[in-house]
Amino acid sequence: MLFRSKDLKLRSRQVEQIEQATTRPGLPAEVSTVKPSDLPRVTDIEFDRFSGSIDTDHDEVDDTLRVYLRTLDQRGRFLPAVGYAVLQIVSIPPDGQPVEIAKQVFPPKDFAEAYRSGIGGTHYTLELPLPTNLGKGSHAVTMKVTYIDGATGQSFAAEQAIKIRQ
Repeated sequence: MLFRSKDLKLRSRQVEQIEQATTRPGLPAEVSTVKPSDLPRVTDIEFDRFSGSIDTDHDEVDDTLRVYLRTLDQRGRFLPAVGYAVLQIVSIPPDGQPVEIAKQVFPPKDFAEAYRSGIGGTHYTLELPLPTNLGKGSHAVTMKVTYIDGATGQSFAAEQAIKIRQ
């Protein structure tokens, strides 16, 4: 591929702008040498304690899946994040393929509104109404959250087996 003189000048200006944006003039030398890989970013997600199915109307039937999700940085610390999440409940029968029982999508705006910080800790609270057609008894299912980070585009998933009372 041959570049014309004008293309080379434009490319050179682009490189200069990128270099200026990353050198951060005026900062102490110790700070200006921070590598991009040292900056906090989401590297994992996990369920916080008490995540699972609950009975919100006290009729002894679980009607909601409530997940307390933590987005973690490279040091295992909670990190507020912007992104997209999908919460799923899947049943895996012994003799067949997994079956999705319920699903809830949390676009970035809804995910941001799920942020909570207080006596229970800092997390994102995601809720999903449970179907009522599972039949009486206790049902073993898997809850899964897939999170796509808005800053990096990376996808993270966490899943855990739980029981639902119906």
